[in-house]
Amino acid sequence: MSESMIETTEWTWNPWLGCTRISPACDHCHAGYYEDGRFRRLGRCCTALECEATRPRRSRPTPPPKGEPYFFRGPVWQGLRQAQAPMHWKTPRLIFVGSRTDMFHESIPNEQIYAVMTTIRCCPQHTFQLLTKRPDVALEYFKWEERTYPREVKQHPLPNVWFGVTVEDQPRADIRIPLLVKLRKYAALTYMYSEPMLGPIKFCDIPPPTDMFCPACDAFFDSPEDWLSPCCHASVKDVMPDDDNKILCPECNERFECDEEKIECPECGEFGGGYYLEPEYCSVIDDELLGHGMMPDWVVTGSETARPRKLARATHPDWVRSMRDQCADAGVLFFHKSWGEWWPMYGGGMPIDMPISDGTLAKYPYTWVDQATGKMTDSGCEPDALMICIGKKHAGQLLDGEIHDAMPTVWTQAK
Repeated sequence: MSESMIETTEWTWNPWLGCTRISPACDHCHAGYYEDGRFRRLGRCCTALECEATRPRRSRPTPPPKGEPYFFRGPVWQGLRQAQAPMHWKTPRLIFVGSRTDMFHESIPNEQIYAVMTTIRCCPQHTFQLLTKRPDVALEYFKWEERTYPREVKQHPLPNVWFGVTVEDQPRADIRIPLLVKLRKYAALTYMYSEPMLGPIKFCDIPPPTDMFCPACDAFFDSPEDWLSPCCHASVKDVMPDDDNKILCPECNERFECDEEKIECPECGEFGGGYYLEPEYCSVIDDELLGHGMMPDWVVTGSETARPRKLARATHPDWVRSMRDQCADAGVLFFHKSWGEWWPMYGGGMPIDMPISDGTLAKYPYTWVDQATGKMTDSGCEPDALMICIGKKHAGQLLDGEIHDAMPTVWTQAK
């Protein structure tokens, strides 16, 4: 565990080291290239499936494919000592789990994940940020945990866990966000990490999952139509009007209309003084608001960094603006980390510690980013965006002159 320079956390904790590529966001993974030298020095050629005791003492890593870092051979288990490291920290901390791996990699045994989750449960003073590109594996793990350790079900949702998925574009959002909705029952909150952001993302275009979970009543619904119906916790005295806006009186079994706020059976006078409340919904029927129902509690956006800089893919400012506006409409917290290597000429504010009046920007490479596809070309016009490769240090995080750095405050309550 070490103190982190990541803007959205305080500390990082890596029970495993290493990963494999799964989507376009992995192409220029900073962890793979920054940690490759350390991974070689460890001399560990075993994967998460291999036991530490069976590894030869002086084994050397098997050479990876040409040009591929050793880091991407798969996750390596760092042992129980590393898995229990947070237990020695008494001061509450915000901890990002797996900055150098994916905790829910398909090759990691459930027993190892359970050891890490046990540490998390034993450290209520800390808040843990879990992030994965494999929410399907995470969902299968929690189902396995419920079958194998039924007592753990009573602790869900875990009050000190934030669960997030990495989503770089719309195709990945269509797959991972519905799975994140199903994972809401296991964590205090959910979040989406869109770094690098490689395309526009609209939540209203994401198809809802086949079964939906209502966090208010702990119920699953078999179809989106049922999910859009009134929830079981929605009425006063469990009285719900039917399709004809009529209520069945449990005293005289007569149905009567309810056109006013006051509920009173005209036959027997029951429910006198009671009031009918508008039923609460697990979501709403409007397509735009249905997208809000799919949104997590927190959204983080950012652009790509790479070495050399010109290899990084740029993020169109309109994609970030759209995400900012969607979050504002839905009341979701929004955090824009940085512009990465490519700074937007229009909409990114002024470069940090870089004068532009003397023609300094002319020395740097530039590109045009297509608004629809994200393709980078040497020429373009609006709505394409002109981006200049000045590096993350100078590009900053301003969006239309403002800093967006909203974060959940759940973890601060433990301090």
